[in-house]
Amino acid sequence: MINSILRTRMVAILAATSILAVGALAQKASSFSKAGKHWAMVARDMAEFDKVVKAKKWKEVHEAAFRVRDDVAMMPAASKRLSARNMAKLKAHVKMVRDLAGELDEAGDAGNGKLVVSLATKFRMHVKMIPALYPKGALRSKPMVKMPMKKAGSKHGHHGGSR
Repeated sequence: MINSILRTRMVAILAATSILAVGALAQKASSFSKAGKHWAMVARDMAEFDKVVKAKKWKEVHEAAFRVRDDVAMMPAASKRLSARNMAKLKAHVKMVRDLAGELDEAGDAGNGKLVVSLATKFRMHVKMIPALYPKGALRSKPMVKMPMKKAGSKHGHHGGSR
């Protein structure tokens, strides 16, 4: 009898904890809108970084890496609601991204493509680990790209092509 009562109470406590945890996650995801906007910039600049590396434009790699570095550096200030543990992890990734951007600058200036590719892999890894520190849905995984819109009534229609 006592075991039955204890089991019932334990199930009720676990159910209540689960409901609270799900509610907290939903609330937390929505409270990272500023971080989400910064992350969209990170994703956009990371895509540009990847293009520079793929094109083997070693002398330009530092510019792309520094843009990503600067975007990533803004994440802690936009993420005040992260747990202390995740904030510490975020700051560690920010530091690694900063350090690797400096190394990418040196390797790119030296024209050392092999080293740039190796460093770019590490750089990318640290950037890609950041979203796991946030609640699901808090950060977008793809860059937000604003598409230019034609003015209403344009003689070329909504596609902008000629007739």
